[in-house]
Amino acid sequence: MTTLSNIKNIIFDLGGVILNIDPKKTLDELYKIGVPKVDNLKALIGPCSPPTLYEIGAISSDEFREWIKEQAGRNISDELVDKAWTAMLLDVPVHRVEFLRRLSKEYRLFLFSNTNEIHQRHYEQKFKQHYHFQIADLFEKVYYSHIIGLRKPEPEGFLHIMNENALHANETLFVDDMEVNVLAAESLGMKGFHLKANMDISEMKG
Repeated sequence: MTTLSNIKNIIFDLGGVILNIDPKKTLDELYKIGVPKVDNLKALIGPCSPPTLYEIGAISSDEFREWIKEQAGRNISDELVDKAWTAMLLDVPVHRVEFLRRLSKEYRLFLFSNTNEIHQRHYEQKFKQHYHFQIADLFEKVYYSHIIGLRKPEPEGFLHIMNENALHANETLFVDDMEVNVLAAESLGMKGFHLKANMDISEMKG
């Protein structure tokens, strides 16, 4: 539980916070198309790896797909690559949507996600099909790493959001399921809420 007293702005992460995810599902699908087994999805992602470059928009979706095909060692369709890569993306429960709607009446809400074009297109489409409005409508503004060219936990991303929206760090709460990202936000003077396993954003209290 965390308090929202003295807070005017809340910046949310997406995956693992609002959107349920299961990275193992993507690993399983990647194995099916021939990608060699690794310990976890993070093993594929290094500072200069194609997935990381893709997250900051430094390579295109087509270039990323070609990299996956190279890892698989065979020519597979773009549709199969996309199916594997998006398998981790699950649902946004209705109680979180309702919670965000209530919060938006009292706080300025923002979204800051390390994501990529293929993922964005997939979860936005699924959300709209289910709720009949855009996920971006829950926030004053959304910030996707592949669009702004900045990703967490580097401070430049947080500073970009604060500067563009005239946010004061001591009035801003950042919510993420990864502690390294929360610590990065706190180092800039923001208040942090580390959403640990089996916790839900609805546990945040005013």
